Amino acid sequence: MITQYTIDNLPPMMPIPIIKGSSLDLPGYIEEGDDPGPFERVDITGSSFDMVIKQKRGGTTVLELSSDDDEILITDAQSGEFKVIITSAQSGALPSDCALTYYLDWTDADGNVTTIMRGEMQIVAK
Repeated sequence: MITQYTIDNLPPMMPIPIIKGSSLDLPGYIEEGDDPGPFERVDITGSSFDMVIKQKRGGTTVLELSSDDDEILITDAQSGEFKVIITSAQSGALPSDCALTYYLDWTDADGNVTTIMRGEMQIVAK
């Protein structure tokens, strides 16, 4: 599991490697608290998630994923658990000849939007 929380309003940076043409299930959960802890799981009932993958240079969007389209699943709302799903067809269509970046936004039940993860997407040839 990947711990997701915001420290000083800066989202964690995390590179995501993916083999071109392979599917990827990226589980995560949201918890909050003061460092060094303990952290409490956040109930994400009524929340939504959106992920955007863009070319680093030029900013062209190459893939958008959303919980509205069941591409990001809320797997256990009371425990703050979710899963980002990239299908083999989607990863196969991602360009491997340029650098990609992504961000993952969480919209809570009150409509507050927080970028909980961002970083580089690394496409690796088979």
